[in-house]
Amino acid sequence: MRKIFVAGLLLLLLNALSACGQKGEVSELTSKSVPNFELATELIVEPILHLHISQHEGQKYKVIKKMEDAEKVRKVLAILLNMPYTDAKVLMNREPDYKMKMVNFEPNIKYRPTTYAIWVIPDKNVVEVVIEDQHKYGKVPEGNAKFILEILGERIVEQ
Repeated sequence: MRKIFVAGLLLLLLNALSACGQKGEVSELTSKSVPNFELATELIVEPILHLHISQHEGQKYKVIKKMEDAEKVRKVLAILLNMPYTDAKVLMNREPDYKMKMVNFEPNIKYRPTTYAIWVIPDKNVVEVVIEDQHKYGKVPEGNAKFILEILGERIVEQ
């Protein structure tokens, strides 16, 4: 009986979420619009992601910043996930300047840690990215590159 109840609740929640036309409407679900709202919201869990930024020092990379601000982490992740990549195995002329690693702190959610190798081209506000172990290469679009440079603590050149 309980399984049927939970399945029905999930179907109701899925139906309510799919009926929302815009992303912002999901937050408007309330206890009045969804029966057993408290139980339903416990079923929706976002991973707690932190961003570890490492810088090349000698033969290794040393973590120089641990970013825990959820909003900034989401923005960086959105930039890295939505930028155009090409499937290519690239050979750069130097080691990456930085490495960004998304780290999941929610034990109940499976998340494969992803490491992004970052090259900064000085004086041009250009950021190049390779997703390690996936052979994907891309350049961060200019507007987003400035945000990534700020996160890295790099100087932004006004052009």
